[in-house]
Amino acid sequence: MRIIKEDAGSICVGAFSFRLERTLRVPDDGKEYPLPPSFGPFPVFPFAAYKKKLPVEWRGRARFFVPIRQWEALWFSFDAPGWRPNALQILAGGINVLTGDSSSRLRRNPQNYIVCPEQPWLDGFKTGEGFVRQFVAAPLHQGLTVAEQCGGESSSLLSIRVIESKPGRFPTHKPRGYETAFMLESITLQFPDVGLGAGGIIQQKVYPDPHGLSTWDESNVTSVEIALLNSEAFCDVTGMQPPPSTISADDYTRLGFPWFQLYDEEARDSKASRKMRGIESLGITDTSTATPLIRKLHRAKTKEEKNA
Repeated sequence: MRIIKEDAGSICVGAFSFRLERTLRVPDDGKEYPLPPSFGPFPVFPFAAYKKKLPVEWRGRARFFVPIRQWEALWFSFDAPGWRPNALQILAGGINVLTGDSSSRLRRNPQNYIVCPEQPWLDGFKTGEGFVRQFVAAPLHQGLTVAEQCGGESSSLLSIRVIESKPGRFPTHKPRGYETAFMLESITLQFPDVGLGAGGIIQQKVYPDPHGLSTWDESNVTSVEIALLNSEAFCDVTGMQPPPSTISADDYTRLGFPWFQLYDEEARDSKASRKMRGIESLGITDTSTATPLIRKLHRAKTKEEKNA
């Protein structure tokens, strides 16, 4: 098993690094927005220092935990060496964030995995061609998460599965001329009382696999678990208040703040699955014609905004 460590907000396993990045919540108004900027990684804490206060089911499993507040937005950044790519799947509540199904087998039509480092980041659920719906932390057991809408679990579990290439497909050691990078094998994140809902629309492509399905060895997967704690759970475990967010209200209104634009006009985009096209987002302006699920979501958001 590869060495697992934390380094300045990155989770490193062997030759791959992975970060959960803070970002602005883009408006959920039906319009498409460019990639929002990063406000730095969420802090990472070692579970070993707090293991006596952890739930029994987590002991001996999770290595790190990360605090996140309800309705915060996040995105995943990946850093892998070009000479040793991996296939990567992300599941929230047992549901694939690209296709809305629960299968762990790799599939090309529609593609239910991404390839790193070709895909440097992922900001949301793939619900159409050329865009995703932003990852937003939402309360569980209210029908608000994408997993609950797609028939998955009302679960705080977010799983990242990284599949190695078959022997002989890529170099086993860094060739001369390549800079040092990191490669993750598999990460699992736990959201006590919070899961991932679909926010506003972000312009982003999920690139087709340039190597082919036969490249990947689905028997070669290693799992690592991380817990993502909401504010209440973080206080219970550590006895501390969660670190303050680096994002302020002024950041949403300040003119001239840069948006990251990926210059990928030449790249194609993979197709979105039929199931993911129909998921409900976390935003709504007119509740008169909304489904009961979305009316419930709107009331939850309104209540929280009043109490803020």
